[in-house]
Amino acid sequence: AGSVYQMVTAVKSLQENGDTVSFSVALVNIKSTNAARAFAAVPFVTVDGETTYGDYDSAYNARSMAKIAAMALADTKTAEEIAADPGLATKYCHVVTDGVFGKHTAEQRDALKLYVGEGGFAGEDEPENGEREEEHMLHRKKVIFLGNSYVFWGKTVLNTSYKTQEKRNYDQGMFYQLCQRMGAEVDVTNWCFSGHSIREIFADSCNDCSIDHKTYLKDRYYDYVVISPGESNFDKTIVTVMEFFKEANPDVKFIILGNQTAYGYSSMGSELDYIREMYAGLEDQGVLIADWGGLMDGIITDKYAVPNATQTYDRYTFFVPESSIRHGTLLTGYLECMFVYCAITGESATTLPYDFCTDASVREEFDADKFIESYFTNGETTNFVEVFNSAADMNGIQQLVDWYIANKPYRTQEN
Repeated sequence: AGSVYQMVTAVKSLQENGDTVSFSVALVNIKSTNAARAFAAVPFVTVDGETTYGDYDSAYNARSMAKIAAMALADTKTAEEIAADPGLATKYCHVVTDGVFGKHTAEQRDALKLYVGEGGFAGEDEPENGEREEEHMLHRKKVIFLGNSYVFWGKTVLNTSYKTQEKRNYDQGMFYQLCQRMGAEVDVTNWCFSGHSIREIFADSCNDCSIDHKTYLKDRYYDYVVISPGESNFDKTIVTVMEFFKEANPDVKFIILGNQTAYGYSSMGSELDYIREMYAGLEDQGVLIADWGGLMDGIITDKYAVPNATQTYDRYTFFVPESSIRHGTLLTGYLECMFVYCAITGESATTLPYDFCTDASVREEFDADKFIESYFTNGETTNFVEVFNSAADMNGIQQLVDWYIANKPYRTQEN
């Protein structure tokens, strides 16, 4: 979306001159949330001919703005030509039919030639040496999180009650925020349902809500599938999950969120041995293991000391006070994000930002004060904000993330 600003500027200029500028809309793929916001202010004509103005939700969720068409027309057609033939834009659209991208027409290719060069959009600043900056490996990739409240409670993704994929796409929880700050505009789908196991999410009728969640997952094409197991015998359930997504993309990568090794989650004992063996077996098959729970458990139980720590760590650093369920604090949500991000990219956790994690101006859900007021209601105290505010503690935790990913304690039975 490198030329979005150009397009909006051109359209606004035409509008300021008293011209009416309309775009004929087809379903197109918008990868950038910033692009969606930019298009939200632009008037357009829907497919059925009804003139309307875009709003944030329609541009953001329906992905219905003709990105390439608008950019091409704004620079290559006069206001009179556009006003006389609003349908002209459809010739440039990257049209989607039944969720599958169609082939470019000759007109579409001409439009693309105007704006798309090798490796990026034309018109972007070129480095002096003529080399383009390497694109982040997660840029424009699609990532889906499967699980339950153990994922969304700490804001790794954001809680929602919607059933449909359209409403659960473009999640802007901590994982999205982290990727964006590292230079990757990712499409994140939140497929996490409260109280659900993975088995229930992929059942024909889940025991919790009698819904076949699979039928709402219309677009199965993802680059990365992050799975948070919530049941025994998950090594059997994951076979179904992998087949489900591989039908759409045989090259999809799978990541396991290690909540089953988290403090107090399971009965441990022989079950912990099973979990360790399962992680190792899945890893041997090419599945990435993001065992945040194993590291967190080690920190709480003093098995792993946070280097240069200024804070002490207990269960309330990472969990809200509950008798039987272990829902994470915002620090736990960020820990999950670090593990997933580093497992995919191979980058060091010590390079990752975290300033957004308690910043309510980024997302109101990240308001730490409200979070504490809502969940620490009986005199319990938590220090996760103090940990976030301590550069020494955060760097120490990030060092442990790097160590844990490199040494894989779940394979050596040291966890």
